[in-house]
Amino acid sequence: MSPDGIRVPPTLLELARRILCPDRFVAITDSLEGAGWPDGIHKMPDCREYSLRKGDVCRLTDEAKTIVGSSLTMNEAFANLLNRFNFSVIDAVKALSSNPARVLSLEKRLGKIQEGFDADICAITGSGEVLATWINGETAWEKNDA
Repeated sequence: MSPDGIRVPPTLLELARRILCPDRFVAITDSLEGAGWPDGIHKMPDCREYSLRKGDVCRLTDEAKTIVGSSLTMNEAFANLLNRFNFSVIDAVKALSSNPARVLSLEKRLGKIQEGFDADICAITGSGEVLATWINGETAWEKNDA
């Protein structure tokens, strides 16, 4: 379920959370390719233009402002789970890592920090700021505060 707070009403997300419990709730993003890009007008693969604005969904530039997808990134999903939907850090991490790995039958190599597992890890603050990323245990990116 996408925790963008727009396409899925917060009350529905809370209901799903209660029914599924922390070990079965899976958070996703079904973002368009422009997620994380600067706000503005972008083109879809079929050349239709859509408006991208942080904190909103992607909307066609037509008169109806038709919703065409999400602009939610995974770090924003994490922050939303914590701050908008009151998940604990542990439950938010489960919803974004071990639970999806299990649903996709990848739980023998993904979703845990454990010997023998892929060491694909992202350090994120509670506000969604990405501090560092590791792929296969190797530093792929680190925030430079300088």
